[in-house]
Parts: sequence; structure tokens; C-alpha cells
Amino acid sequence: MKAPDPHMIAFLGALKNSVDSVPKEYKSNRELCLLWNRSCSRVCKMINQSLAQGTMEAKVFRIKTPAGIRSVPHYRPTPKQSP
Repeated sequence: MKAPDPHMIAFLGALKNSVDSVPKEYKSNRELCLLWNRSCSRVCKMINQSLAQGTMEAKVFRIKTPAGIRSVPHYRPTPKQSP
């Protein structure tokens, strides 16, 4: 059996503890609930419809939460295409 590469172990350890900087235009589901004053289930349906229509895009960011570092999807409106 091959010994694990120490560089890969160090890389994975650093990745596990890394967090992303979320740009201002991206919002999480909970942030959109507060912004739109809607329930989380309703916002989830609205997000899914917008994603299907192409009017919103999603990106996953690693953020620090009370439960630890988690991968959380964030959403933003799709930039308008000029004709």
C-alpha cells in the first residue's frame, strides 16, 4: 500500500479550514428570506423557478457557520445581456 503524500495531506487540511469571501451581490437562501420577507420554503421555490428561467445564477461558497465551515449555495440575479 502506498504511503499518503504529505503535501496532499497538508493541502487537504488547509482546504478544510479555508473560507471564501462572498461578493456583495450574492445572497444565501436565508438572506433572501429576510430581504424579501418571505418564508424559506417560498424563497426556495422562487429561487428554483429563477434558476430554471435563467434569471438567477448560483455559486457555492465555503463560509463559517456556528456549526463549522460549510459549503453554502449563494444566488444573484443574472447580469442583463445587451442585444
